[in-house]
Amino acid sequence: MDGKFYIFAQNPVGVTDQGPFCVATADIPEGPWIKYKGNPILKPGDWGAWDDGGYSEARVRYHDGVFHCFYGGTKTLKLESIGYAYSFDGYNWIKYGANPIVPLDAVPDASGFAEVKALIEPPFIYLYHTLRYISRFRSAEGWAVEDLAIQVLSMEPHFRLAMQILSLDALAPKTGSQLEQCLPVSFDHASKLALTVECSYHAGAKGGLRVHMRSSSDGLDYDNVDVHSFEIDLMPGKTVKKTVEMSPHVRYAKIVVENPDESHEVSSVKATATVGN
Repeated sequence: MDGKFYIFAQNPVGVTDQGPFCVATADIPEGPWIKYKGNPILKPGDWGAWDDGGYSEARVRYHDGVFHCFYGGTKTLKLESIGYAYSFDGYNWIKYGANPIVPLDAVPDASGFAEVKALIEPPFIYLYHTLRYISRFRSAEGWAVEDLAIQVLSMEPHFRLAMQILSLDALAPKTGSQLEQCLPVSFDHASKLALTVECSYHAGAKGGLRVHMRSSSDGLDYDNVDVHSFEIDLMPGKTVKKTVEMSPHVRYAKIVVENPDESHEVSSVKATATVGN
């Protein structure tokens, strides 16, 4: 920017892999790089704050004349939520007043969001990060268990976002899917849902697919009684798609699909949840 190259880094890195953020600049990528005398540019929060333990790795993005930083902020050892800070010059940073923008309890069983990378594509911001778990902190071999996860932020108060929550190659006769096969749908910031289910019936099919929605208050333990249910119209030998709109008054939801046919499987079962407000 303005003939300068900026490099942002977490430094120094302590034994917990957290620390403050610093910046250096150069006229060309090969350097020499000059450390900013006012480092660190982002310091851990005051004692008792959500980010008083420092930050994990993060990438700064320059978009529409502003430096944006989405980062994993630590409360205690390895318990990280996602925060946001911005700067107009790359040196003087302002933490968003309503941090954390993605609190740790937004994802059931999560113990940390780290290595946050942002992709800004209005009207959404996609935050990719590693995800650690409370119940599966270490594998049987002793390795830390981490997955790649994504958080989607809306830049506008009203939004609509579609995501696939279930995909099955086939569902055998007289069987149903498991809750563990379905991704959870959160309604913390959404009040409307359009659930689209698609499947392909055998030419000899005699029973239509049934969809059961189950709710949860914490995203971990789900009810065994439906909050909504519906059937996919039976059309033997054809692929059928059905969308049902609803306004669930729950925090989390998953679906189970059931094939009541006694002789034929249902193939290519897919479910997409479109949430919004």
